[in-house]
Amino acid sequence: MGPDTDKEFPLILIVEDNDFMKRILTDCLKGYSCVTAKTLKSAMELFEEHMPDIVFLDMALPDGSGLDVVAPMIEKKNKVSIFAVSGEDEKKMAGKATALGVKAYISKPYSKAQIDACMKKFLSENYFGELF
Repeated sequence: MGPDTDKEFPLILIVEDNDFMKRILTDCLKGYSCVTAKTLKSAMELFEEHMPDIVFLDMALPDGSGLDVVAPMIEKKNKVSIFAVSGEDEKKMAGKATALGVKAYISKPYSKAQIDACMKKFLSENYFGELF
């Protein structure tokens, strides 16, 4: 359970429209509590409903760019850790995402080691810095 809450900790929102890539990500995050969305609209609805601690956010979704929801998510929950994922290994996109407050930019196809590094970053920044 999370600190001062009755929800599982950390709660992760996965925003990914590609079922294969979503499955890889959920497999990498086995053991964590996850909710998933395929569009920006459903991502914001789930974000507001669950207030996740971590978001793995695809940058290219059917209804727009993942960049469009970064600021609203951070505005609603300042301590959310957002990790951008994209099939585009583009420095310009990574720079924009980071400028908006994204913690890291991961290029697809991602590996378990990359996802584990994101989780370690989240945990060390928020709760267990002295352990990592």
